[in-house]
Amino acid sequence: MAILFLVEWLLADHYEVPTAVSIVLLAGVLLVGLLGSLLTAYGERLTQLLPGTADIEHLVLYLWKRSRRVVVFILGATIVLLGIAMIVLPGPALIVIPLGLALLATEFVWARYLLNKFKETAHRVTGGLLPAKKEKTADKGHAELASDGVPGGVNEK
Repeated sequence: MAILFLVEWLLADHYEVPTAVSIVLLAGVLLVGLLGSLLTAYGERLTQLLPGTADIEHLVLYLWKRSRRVVVFILGATIVLLGIAMIVLPGPALIVIPLGLALLATEFVWARYLLNKFKETAHRVTGGLLPAKKEKTADKGHAELASDGVPGGVNEK
């Protein structure tokens, strides 16, 4: 009952965004992406044509990495928050939360850690019904290499 009241309260005061504002914002985002793509595609040519523009290439790469990280964070956090909301609302929370964590794990180590903990817990809860991830150890590879001289233990003669 309290959740329904909270949802009604959150949705009661909403403001319509004019279509022109939405279009301008979308066009601005697309323009920034297009300019970033052009600068990264032609960054090498710029450094050859104009001496001293190597800093521009580094700046473009830095901005690209940072902006990608911000976009991944916003999308991943939104997906995780939707999944958390789906715990109490109807929806596949146990599918959506790991998807959001997987997206976040592409850029953030803490998300990779949480995703691995989620996988371990899921494996433990299902009682081993899900296939376990095979871990590679360095010692095993070196032992096989030492046994017959070929990585992987395959001896080709």
